[in-house]
Amino acid sequence: GALDASRLRISKLDEWLGLPMDDAATCETYLAERILTPLGVTSARYLSFNSEAPDPVAECARVALELESTGPFDLCILGIGVNGHLGLNEPADEMTPHAHVAILQATTMDHPMLNEAGSPPTSGLTFGMEDLLSSKKILLLITGGGKEAAIEALKSGQVTSQAPATYLWQHENVVVIERTN
Repeated sequence: GALDASRLRISKLDEWLGLPMDDAATCETYLAERILTPLGVTSARYLSFNSEAPDPVAECARVALELESTGPFDLCILGIGVNGHLGLNEPADEMTPHAHVAILQATTMDHPMLNEAGSPPTSGLTFGMEDLLSSKKILLLITGGGKEAAIEALKSGQVTSQAPATYLWQHENVVVIERTN
């Protein structure tokens, strides 16, 4: 059937910092080609981190303020990184609650999306764990190889900042779809 996307609002979860917004490796380009353009989502209904922001901290504050004004996500679609990250919330001693500049781990900088980026970015912009966990519903898509340790940590049920995906145990409405190859 047809999907009426005329009222759909989309927020980009994260972005590689420093890449041009129109670079093929950006989340911006990925979303524009696969979701925004096909569904006719206008800029007025799209919240996005600017990967070229002159002041990344101010950019995170801008996005955080916008999210605060529109309310929590109805549906947050996430993937899990090989190191257990969600968005660009990397394993750390503690999680950052709201939009922030994230320092990327080597495993994240090795993301296939960045294969053509030349020098991969060392940081990114992302919503924080509290932002994600405030969502009404979360859909976790597990795809790709090399994620066995992250999946095992998630399945353990033990919440730890060293495997951010485990924080999903603190949310009451998570659906997990795992595609094995």
